[in-house]
Amino acid sequence: MITSETPGERKFFGIRAKLILAFCAMAGLTMIAAGTAEYGFFVVARSVERITSESVPTMTVSFRLAEKSEEIAATAPALMTSNTQAERILEQTELEARARELAELTEALILTGIPQAMASTLEDIRDLITTELRKLNEAVEERLQLSAQRKMTSAEISAAHASFAEALEPLVDDAVFNLIISGEELTGQSAAAITSLVEGGVSTINLLLTVNSEANLAAGLIAQATSVSDPLLVQPIRERFDATSSAVRQSLRQLPDFEEKQSLLLAADLLLQVGSGEGNIFEVRERELRELKVSADLGDDSAPSELLSAKREILATTAQDVHADLLNILTPVVDEATFDLVIASENVTTQSTEAIRNLIDGGVSALQVLLSLRAEANLVAGLLAEAASLSDPTLIQPLRERFVAAADHISRQLNRLPEGDEWRTLEERAERLTSHGIGDDGIFGLREQELRQFATAERLSQQARMSSVALRNEVAELVLLAQSSSDQAALQVNETMGENEVIMLLITAASILGATLIVILYVTPRVVRPLENITQAMIDLATGDTAVDIPGRDRGDELGRMAQALGVFRDTAIEVQKANLKEIDETRRRLSDAIESISEAFSLYDGEDRLVVCNSKYRSLLYPAMADEIVPGMTFEAIIRRAVRSGIIKDARDDPEAWLAKRVAQHRRPSGSHIQQRGDGRWILVSERKTEDGGTVAVYSDITELKLRERELAEKSNALEQLSNQLAKYLSPQIYESIFSGRQEVKLTSRRKKLTVFFSDIAGFTETADRLESEELTQLLNHYLTEMSRIALDHGATIDKYVGDAIVIFFGDPESQGVKEDALACVKMAIAMRERMRDLQVMWRDSGTEKPLQCRIGINTGFCTVGNFGSEDRMDYTIIGGGVNLASRLESASTPGEILISYETYALVKNEIDCEEHGEITVKGIAYPVATYQVVDSYAKLDKSPRRIHEEHPNLKLSLDPDAMSAGERSRAAEVLRRALDQVSDAD
Repeated sequence: MITSETPGERKFFGIRAKLILAFCAMAGLTMIAAGTAEYGFFVVARSVERITSESVPTMTVSFRLAEKSEEIAATAPALMTSNTQAERILEQTELEARARELAELTEALILTGIPQAMASTLEDIRDLITTELRKLNEAVEERLQLSAQRKMTSAEISAAHASFAEALEPLVDDAVFNLIISGEELTGQSAAAITSLVEGGVSTINLLLTVNSEANLAAGLIAQATSVSDPLLVQPIRERFDATSSAVRQSLRQLPDFEEKQSLLLAADLLLQVGSGEGNIFEVRERELRELKVSADLGDDSAPSELLSAKREILATTAQDVHADLLNILTPVVDEATFDLVIASENVTTQSTEAIRNLIDGGVSALQVLLSLRAEANLVAGLLAEAASLSDPTLIQPLRERFVAAADHISRQLNRLPEGDEWRTLEERAERLTSHGIGDDGIFGLREQELRQFATAERLSQQARMSSVALRNEVAELVLLAQSSSDQAALQVNETMGENEVIMLLITAASILGATLIVILYVTPRVVRPLENITQAMIDLATGDTAVDIPGRDRGDELGRMAQALGVFRDTAIEVQKANLKEIDETRRRLSDAIESISEAFSLYDGEDRLVVCNSKYRSLLYPAMADEIVPGMTFEAIIRRAVRSGIIKDARDDPEAWLAKRVAQHRRPSGSHIQQRGDGRWILVSERKTEDGGTVAVYSDITELKLRERELAEKSNALEQLSNQLAKYLSPQIYESIFSGRQEVKLTSRRKKLTVFFSDIAGFTETADRLESEELTQLLNHYLTEMSRIALDHGATIDKYVGDAIVIFFGDPESQGVKEDALACVKMAIAMRERMRDLQVMWRDSGTEKPLQCRIGINTGFCTVGNFGSEDRMDYTIIGGGVNLASRLESASTPGEILISYETYALVKNEIDCEEHGEITVKGIAYPVATYQVVDSYAKLDKSPRRIHEEHPNLKLSLDPDAMSAGERSRAAEVLRRALDQVSDAD
């Protein structure tokens, strides 16, 4: 379409003007876009600067503050458990240094501009932690001082008790000696009577005082068992209690009868039952401590069974009450015994002078005082020693009251002593012993203060941990606040960039390609994505990942500075981790010190069987000659091989390589404890087990003393075994075994039981006895009985008795294989005896016996009465009844060299034993005839002949031995068999 235009219009709106106008418009839009982008960059730079100058420093200091709080919380328990002042000072120095660092970090955190309320809270917590640590140090210092003073006082108590006993024992001996000597010199003609009386009275008093002393010791051991904390210590205390219990019971048995004796026996028995009866206090305490140890090994903080704790408390209270009752009974008995001694002495010596009465009264009184002083001093020493080891402060006052009563009793007894230097020395030493339990400096006051300081230290340590937790919570809140600020800045940047992109799109559609290129090629890769990467790195660091890579650290803009600040924060976190590793190394050193304090030898090997750690006891006990060579990193095989070469281990001397291979296999696959004998004579108990990481932990205990005791016990057991073996010669092995195993009681009892009874005797023994001298007859008879008894025992028989040349044997008691099996065993035994007799007859004939012995055997199965018969003082295990009589009659009816059995026995053995009918016999005492059978042999032996035929069925019985038949017998047998075959065929 052609339009008309004026020349002026063509000049103003030409192509050049449009291009210029478009360029200007494009330039204007570009300038607006540039202004908008500049504004976005300004917002990004301000956000980055906010993060680098506020959030990152706050988070860095917060993390370091939290780490330092954890270090203080971990070190405070070590201060509380210090055992010496040097350890306490070392732990306190570390705590003070960390407390100063904590204060510096708190000030640095406040300077980062945290809210004032949080700053005030952090300062309060910091001051509270510093104050609690100072008080904790003071409490631990006071406790260590009191502990040292208590240990010193305990040593002084032991020395004072020994010194008192050293002064007292000669006086007791002198008092007894002077009493006897002076009585002998002054009594003249009545010396024998008065000496017997005095010695009897003194013996009674001494026994009563011994009961008093040993009962006090028993009560002290029970109290000690209730407070012991190591289960391995319970058994030694229990052994001491058993010895004390034996002494008390022996003394009580030796006492003469008197009115209060039964009450005294009952009270003493009740006291001793607490420590020796079923469920005694030692078993309860040992189980309680083992449950506690198992809980500790499993990491379980729960308390042991409340039932065990309650039972232990009840037993301890019962022991105290019964002990008090025993003393209440015993004290007047001692006084009454003393009074009776004086009165009896006056009655016997009515004609003696006043001087001898005064001497006896004074001597007995002095002896009573001395023995009472010895008993009370032992009680005082036991109470003081028990007080030194108490762990419950509520038990101190009752123990102190008992001590005051005992000390008062000692004071009253001392006032009864006469004047003299030796008595004055005894009084001074007694006062020195009792002084250790009086006042705040006494053992009761020291232990009470020590336990109070320990409780204070525990409370302060718990408060310090709670303060550390509060500080950690505040720091965590600050970290979350800084992280929230950083996230808001990143969000603001993203929102600003999004708005600028929309504005630029609306400004010009023509510049969208340029704006898109700018966004794609610059803004996103150079600003947004690096900022997101840095933010993600910050999040990773906040979660604890110090290995994260920090992008953009080589940039020179605000993002570069932000990345550099984040890198500084990461490096600081790495330093904190290294500090934690150092703390772990320090903890490992303390663990090594704790292992070193173990009384037994200890070692730990890793999964590759290399030594990780061991204590000096391990080197000195197991490898004394090569202790310096044992270092961590050595393999177990290398160590044990050196020990074998040096001859330290006695078990490996015979075959070193075989023993070495076996020991290494035991170590790598432990299955329990085993014992080694060392070259120096010691015995070592080796207890090994695998750890969760595949390592091996082992504890080695020196049990030489225990092995010596076991050896002594073995020697005594061997002596007893020899005695029992000698006694066994008089009993059947089954009877001996049943009695000594406890299955049968030795009392007059009997029972009805079905037995198989065997009787045998020697045919023509009277004639043989007349032909031989007594020595030859004795040798021959013993040889015969020995051989027959051996065969009987091999078949499980019970030998009842030997009656001259006769043997009585039965099967079925005290052990039975069943009636049928018992009968079969008896018949097989008889066959074996018959065969052995044939061999013996050859031997006896060769040795010069003209007519060798021949035996007759009778066997019957039936009900008999079996058991112990006789009196309470002498009894015999035997059998009686009609079945026994029948076996005896069968033996009498049999021919020499043959075995005759009853039908009852034949019915039980006929399937395995070949028997022939012998006919019926009349037996005295039995109204009906008795069917009898002659034993041929067992089918198993008869079948050894290849042509032997034996078959037995309900309607068929065939026994055929062609080799044993004559020609005529074989012809008759063939005819019988053919006739039988024809009849069977006709029946078909």
